Formats: sequence, structure tokens, C-alpha cells
Amino acid sequence: MHIPLGIILCLICLSRQTSLTNGAELEGDPMFHIMDDNGTYCLLADFNLTVHITYALKAENKKATRSFSPTELLLKPEVKCGENQTLLSLYWNQEGASHNWSTVFNITKSTAPSSGNEIYFSLTSISLKYLSEESLFPGTATQDWKEVSTNQVVFKTVVGRHFQCENEQSIGMYLPGSTKKETDASLKMTNTKIEAFMQSEKPEFSKQKTICSADESPDNTVPIAVGVALAICIVVALVVFVIFNRRNRRMYGTV
Repeated sequence: MHIPLGIILCLICLSRQTSLTNGAELEGDPMFHIMDDNGTYCLLADFNLTVHITYALKAENKKATRSFSPTELLLKPEVKCGENQTLLSLYWNQEGASHNWSTVFNITKSTAPSSGNEIYFSLTSISLKYLSEESLFPGTATQDWKEVSTNQVVFKTVVGRHFQCENEQSIGMYLPGSTKKETDASLKMTNTKIEAFMQSEKPEFSKQKTICSADESPDNTVPIAVGVALAICIVVALVVFVIFNRRNRRMYGTV
């Protein structure tokens, strides 16, 4: 039995897939451009932050959520650029707070043997420390210092590239001992660009980048290609069927 060439070509077309991504460029100088002891830039970071904190009320089994935007209130950061770990500590005086709040970005470097020992850097965790006082959390059941943190890697990319996410990233944060069923706080980041473990004489991000899934443009190339290939296959199959059907009729007619 011979398989028509048209059907073989259709199967080949269906087996091919194409994946395209696209990310928008962000303009402006980095908010944080940190130099190491050698006088080169080791960390560049730019982002907007919004914090949503859920807290228990004095009323039984009730909770409330407050939102805070510390981006415009940030004080001078503290940064430690290490060989395998970089810590970016941010402090701000939240309006109405009696003490400064803080958040720490823990960025680590690792090697992936499965990728030919390629070196990566990851935003491994983020922690937030705040004082739950009545002036900011009306009706709060407790007034004390609390610390929430993430429980998963926020992003990972190759050293020599920068991570970019223009759209919003919502990152869940939890209190120690939390059941993880519901977040105790969430950190929302927008217009994010981060590059760590770099050695640059200028505060400029690398040209190569890794973008987040939220910035990826929908790609209809594959569905369209598959639809066209299926249509061609159907047409080819019908043509082949008609040709063989006519040939069989002629053969029976000559018997």
C-alpha cells in the first residue's frame, strides 16, 4: 500500500511547532545602581512596589486587608554584593507608622549541570518586616512586629542577562508557621528590571533579557499553521479518495 506524498507532507507540517515571545522595553535609569568594592556595578534594579497585608481583627474569625505603596518612600538601601549571594535591603517610613518598615530581596547564584554548567541568578526569596499597630491596621487583634516571606523562587535567569516584567507580578507571602492555604500578604511588582552578579563600568542593563510570562505576547502562529495544515490534509485526502475511487470503477468496468 502506497501512502500519497501529500498526506506525508501534511504530517510533517503538523509535527513542527513555533514559539515566539516578545517583551516591551522599559525606559529610564535604574532606581538602584549598586557598585562593589572594585568600583564596578554589581546590581541594577528598578521596580514599583505595592504591599497588601491581611490581618486578624479583634472580632472573632474576621480579617481585613490594607494596601501600602512604599515606592516613593524608600530610604537609602543597604546592599551586600557577594560572590554567590546579593542582599538588597530596603527601608521606608510608612506614613502613620512609628517605626520604619523593611523588605529584603535575596538574590543567589547557582550552576545548572543539566544546561552545560551555565550560571544563573535567582530572586530566591523576599521578606517583609512591619509593625502591626492600630494607626495602620484599625481593629487589629495584636500589635507587634511581624515578618512575612515568599515560599518559592520569584524568577530565574542566566547571569549576563537581566530579568524584565513590565506587567504586574503578584507574589504571595506568609507568616512563619502559616498553613499556606491563604496568603498573609502579597507583594505586587510592576515595571520590574533586575540584573545581579554583573561587572559593568556603566549602570546599564545587558541587552539580552528574560521576560516574564505576563509580558509574552499571545502567539497565534501555531494554531493558524495547524488549522491550515489540517485543511490541506482534508483536501488532499478527498482528492486521493476521488482519484482511487474513479480508478477502481474503471477497473471493474473493464472486467
